[in-house]
Amino acid sequence: MPPEFLLVFLLFLVISITAATEQPPALIIALEDSNNSTILLAPTPTILALDIPADNTNSVHVNENEAGAILLPATHTMTQTARVTQTQRPKDPEPIIIFPFHLSLTENCSRSPSLKLERSITAIVTNGDWITRLVNLGPNTAATVNHRIPDYPRTLRIGPYDTQKGELRFSYKNGAEWGCEWGDGESWRVCGECRASGWDNGEKGGWECDREDGKEWKRTKEMDCSFILGWKHQLHAPPAKPQKPDC
Repeated sequence: MPPEFLLVFLLFLVISITAATEQPPALIIALEDSNNSTILLAPTPTILALDIPADNTNSVHVNENEAGAILLPATHTMTQTARVTQTQRPKDPEPIIIFPFHLSLTENCSRSPSLKLERSITAIVTNGDWITRLVNLGPNTAATVNHRIPDYPRTLRIGPYDTQKGELRFSYKNGAEWGCEWGDGESWRVCGECRASGWDNGEKGGWECDREDGKEWKRTKEMDCSFILGWKHQLHAPPAKPQKPDC
């Protein structure tokens, strides 16, 4: 090989190696730019202890178009905290704030005072130290749930419940950028998702209340859900300081 061709080949090889060194793969860039961290917030200060049974719903006004959201009382005096997660995605200009929560869904078919079998759907929503009980869920009802994170719209809706599919629906909207609807069996859908276990009785889908055997029944489904509240710059609340409960 003539010397001039060898020199050109070596020069091209050096340039190629330099370019490969200065430009890491996109996957590495994505991993380096990611940031997953939990933020604890105390949107309201101390809560006084109350002695009210969790099943006491007599004081809650519900109607045929709206499910009820009941804040379960604390068992002692403490500062309750809410929990959000901060995540940085590669193509986003800033981190996003995600609200995670656990939901326990219970469908019950029991006899009324008139001995007629009637269906009732309730749910327990947990985030951080906050626990909210939902009652009167059904095919035509939904509850607005207070996520208690300052600066973000309180537009989280849980419900309606599809009795034919045995599925609970969710929705959230924050302006024109963030908003979606999803079901309890759907993974990431634009801004929200739920990862649900099966019903504890092993049944799938909907279940008729007035079955031929006329028996009462009850089943429960657990799920971990989350949705995007919005951009981080919307969040102005300072993180909560770790605090031991004053029992």
